[in-house]
Amino acid sequence: MSVIGVRTKGKGSIFLGELSLLSNKETRPLTSTFKVQTFSQENSTELYVHFTSVFENVYHNLYYLNAQNEKIWLGRTAAQDFYISKILTKNGIIDLEVQVESIGGAKGKIIRKRVNLSN
Repeated sequence: MSVIGVRTKGKGSIFLGELSLLSNKETRPLTSTFKVQTFSQENSTELYVHFTSVFENVYHNLYYLNAQNEKIWLGRTAAQDFYISKILTKNGIIDLEVQVESIGGAKGKIIRKRVNLSN
């Protein structure tokens, strides 16, 4: 533990706070499995993503691959549920990717899921 402070010119000192330095490498966080509920329209869909478990100090980044196979970031959440208001569909299929990231920046394994809207 290191202490950060400011020393004044002979009139005492001011305490600013504490800084904790960890020498251990941060472990990769676990990515939770998830279920997707769809609400389809003609050429788009709304999605409700539910993670089966949520871990402290991490959030899930959600992406989808569009018709040109470009990875589009949908957002991130630390919650167990995530709602996506509108995604354009390609042939009734949506490809999702989820990757967990810790507050310290360590990233977990990417989980890919193909959602078939005709089911």
